[in-house]
Amino acid sequence: MKKEQKIAVLDISPDSVSMLLTCSDGLGNLEIINEFGAVTRLVDSINKYNILPKESIKKTIDICEEMVNIVNADNYDKIIAVVTSSLSKVINRSEFLGGCHTRFNIFPHILTPHEENNYIYKGAVQDFLNIKQPIIVIEVGEHTAEIIYGTKEVMIDAFSLNLGSLYLSHIFKLKNTFFNKVRSPLRKFIKKTSEDAVNTINNWLNNRDPLIICTGSCATTYAGLISKDGQYNRASLNDIKSNINTARIMARKMGKMTVSARQSMLDTESTRAEFTHIGIYTISKLIKNLGFKDFYITTNDLKTGLIKSYIEKTKHSV
Repeated sequence: MKKEQKIAVLDISPDSVSMLLTCSDGLGNLEIINEFGAVTRLVDSINKYNILPKESIKKTIDICEEMVNIVNADNYDKIIAVVTSSLSKVINRSEFLGGCHTRFNIFPHILTPHEENNYIYKGAVQDFLNIKQPIIVIEVGEHTAEIIYGTKEVMIDAFSLNLGSLYLSHIFKLKNTFFNKVRSPLRKFIKKTSEDAVNTINNWLNNRDPLIICTGSCATTYAGLISKDGQYNRASLNDIKSNINTARIMARKMGKMTVSARQSMLDTESTRAEFTHIGIYTISKLIKNLGFKDFYITTNDLKTGLIKSYIEKTKHSV
């Protein structure tokens, strides 16, 4: 492996496409150069036959190609491209993957659920490798919520729950009545859906106090809202500490706003205005159900975990 290497990750998820640009010094140290993305809502276009329409495939590949071209112009050494596991069951996924290869000469790897959770965990814990506590990583996405647990050395297991912020907003038909009319049934739904995961993790903890780390767009958007500068900035948001009371208050405050008011409040994350508060509320309830209050937020996620794994494998192969 070269002493210094520029590595990028293209992450194609059900809702968005994002690119992380980094530089490695060859010793395992990673510097984040840039990060950008676009909302695609690809999963919403899947029809009842589990097929992606051609226009949705083209739109997403267009976005991917534009991002890859930006990276290629900067002469990056490696581009790692992945598709998250939720798209693995799409019948015409080969058409999408082949289209990527034809357009920009990269054939993205479809992650298995285990691979995906392992990379999320690896990315999230990288700034906490000096601790001795057990670790719980929570990522509330738009369609599912992941609860992953283990130690600083290894992921033990993970639960993928139907508690995504967009998913909950659809099944509870949440608008500005979020806290006034559906808070109680939503709370009960979160508790029931997470019950097996909570019991399993608490049995594993055996009365030990864990370090709880929240990652993903919902957590980092929340971090921006409670930070001093009030906006998404990777350097300033990383490792922010919060608690479930502050998160619950923020969720209630946002739940009483109009969508347009939330859009203004979220600024660059305005596309998530209809459901971000639901995700924040879900984070607070999952941590409460586990029996804890405090948590950290990290901007390191699946993409960071992929790059760290790539660096480790490359070092070992030299």
